Amino acid sequence: MNNAEDMVKCYEMLRTELKVKDLEAVMRGDTWERAMRLMADKINSISARANSESDVATQIDAEILAFSHNVLEPSGRKGFDLKKERKVQIETQEAPDTDEIQRSSAIGTIGKNGRIDSKYSSVVIEYKQKITYKNNVDTNKALAQAVDYLNSLFNENAGTYLGIITDGTRCQFVLFNEQIKVAYDKDHSDIHPLTAVCDLNAKMVDRMIRSIINLQVKALNSENLIADLVHDKHDGKTIVNHLTIALYKSLDQMDNVTFVSYGQWMNNFGLSHDDASKQKAIEERRKDLAELIEREKIGTDEEYKILFSLQTAIAIIAMLMAYRVVILVKGQRHASFQSLLEMKIDQKRIELGKIAEGTVSMELNIYNLLETGCFSWPFHETHWTEEINNCVNDIIETLMRYETMPELNTRFDDNSELVSHTDDLFRDLYMNIMPPSVRHSLGEYYTPEFLAENVIDTGLDYIPFDKEHIRVLDSTAGSGTFLTHAIKRIVSKLDGKLSRDDIDKITHNVIGFDINPISVVSAKANYILAVFSSCDDAVFENFADPIDIPIYIADSILSPVVYTEESELTLSIDTSVGKFQIPKFEDYSCASEFLKILSKSIDDKCDFEVFWNIVENRLVDAQYKAVIEELFNRLYTLHRAGNDSFWPIILRNSFAPILIGNKFDFVVGNPPWIAWKSMSKSYREGTLEIWKSYSIFEKNAYGNKNTIFP
Repeated sequence: MNNAEDMVKCYEMLRTELKVKDLEAVMRGDTWERAMRLMADKINSISARANSESDVATQIDAEILAFSHNVLEPSGRKGFDLKKERKVQIETQEAPDTDEIQRSSAIGTIGKNGRIDSKYSSVVIEYKQKITYKNNVDTNKALAQAVDYLNSLFNENAGTYLGIITDGTRCQFVLFNEQIKVAYDKDHSDIHPLTAVCDLNAKMVDRMIRSIINLQVKALNSENLIADLVHDKHDGKTIVNHLTIALYKSLDQMDNVTFVSYGQWMNNFGLSHDDASKQKAIEERRKDLAELIEREKIGTDEEYKILFSLQTAIAIIAMLMAYRVVILVKGQRHASFQSLLEMKIDQKRIELGKIAEGTVSMELNIYNLLETGCFSWPFHETHWTEEINNCVNDIIETLMRYETMPELNTRFDDNSELVSHTDDLFRDLYMNIMPPSVRHSLGEYYTPEFLAENVIDTGLDYIPFDKEHIRVLDSTAGSGTFLTHAIKRIVSKLDGKLSRDDIDKITHNVIGFDINPISVVSAKANYILAVFSSCDDAVFENFADPIDIPIYIADSILSPVVYTEESELTLSIDTSVGKFQIPKFEDYSCASEFLKILSKSIDDKCDFEVFWNIVENRLVDAQYKAVIEELFNRLYTLHRAGNDSFWPIILRNSFAPILIGNKFDFVVGNPPWIAWKSMSKSYREGTLEIWKSYSIFEKNAYGNKNTIFP
């Protein structure tokens, strides 16, 4: 086959892959790499035979557009929008010939007209012929010209721009953004390119094509997510409003599983209703929640159901974002976003249910990530409606317009280096979705980025130099702000890239708890983005051993009281369906593995003896058999009765504060700021003995529901 035939075949293979995979996943594959090699060969041959700069520009642009027309557009992706010979006004610090001069509005500068060869969105390509790009004088002159053009574009519309200078044989990349604009205004010549002049090979063509693609997509940040999901309205309502209303309507008839999920969610935290001094705040909270479903007044039961629906909507968004990341790096056998959109309504419900219940996590060997626990109920047949299906489609289509992980996009720091995104994506999104009156009732005050970073940096300064692996715990993790900054600090020490061994150390040493299920779902999504966006592709090629995301739905205050020692051998926990006993384990990894196998065995309808043969001696010894058989039979009965097999997951989360056990070097966090009298009655009763044991009340104050002393 010649180059043209190879390219036709390769483009056909890429179109086939794009039917079942997201674009970012295809970019990491062998077919993509082959396509980049073929394009590089073709561009090199254009350069060799070109008779003029115009020939170089016309023919290379034709190859770039051919890629768009034959690969991206037939697959439903956005194609390349080429602007040829765009006129711009160039600022210069030296006057050109007077007949070319046009006075610039910039003080102290004069300007002249210039024409950009080719502009693809925010990527500018300046073409040269080989004979005019053959030495340092030529390349420096071409770089200065490209930078002037980028500055002109920035003056018209501030943003991030990428310049590429090439003759088809050699190339150079230069960035222009807000920071570089400051340097340019001080000294036009003091601009450093991203790359030296180098051969235009497959790697450079890949960088060029990715840059054109990625500077057309939206940056994955909280500002853009808020604009699309919270502010942008369709039919008078935002995407989140539409989904919350649809979910609330579907709760009219709860199946057994949803009834139990709802009860367990209610057990985790409650809203205060009996504080006379807070009646105005309570009324404001109810008013805000009522507005979400377009009602004027609601009762207590409705108040909880609206909040449950709203948190479920947020959980679905976080789950889909995390899912898109993991299938990008690991999910060759799982549905892409495009595939999900094309599925029939019931097929989609089943596929999303597998994601929400943790089945896909187990298949991907990434545990405790995608499972949404008590928020998986919308994917039951009883609750899944066409309205919910349409809302989920809207969310998927919205997220498809974003980069999947920021390291895949051409985003740069102040030093013009690619950076990984480790900020808390969900903090601002959550605060914009959840009414302030509700957040304040729950004592939720989220930590600003700058403060979290300062606390982490200051705290770590006290850790001894000879401490190799620092263990960090946030026992009130929220959406993971402190944890993501701790990961950022670790990544920085490792020169910006994580190995598989580094990932294992992070997941063993950076741990979080939170009582609020929606906070945990958000924190896990932030955690996986922070870790995976800092990994080389090679890390994901050998991913046989599982990863456990160490963020748990657990109450770090209540656990010493609730998880009492029934005997020397067991611990117990109260749930919405009664008390469970589990064996004491030497460490959390054994307990977690035991509960994973228990969950799968119940889901697979195994007999107890089959399960026992798997765990005996490996994780537990014979003295625990009676306790474990009782636990197995109770959970199996609940599952058969339609109360689901998620209880081992709940137990694994709830016991985490005790079972993890190992000491931490650094405990950080921003606990809920809530007065005793503003807590729900059930939580006051559940925690009363703890507060009394620490003598933090005034004498007899707890009977009057007075405030706890700080």
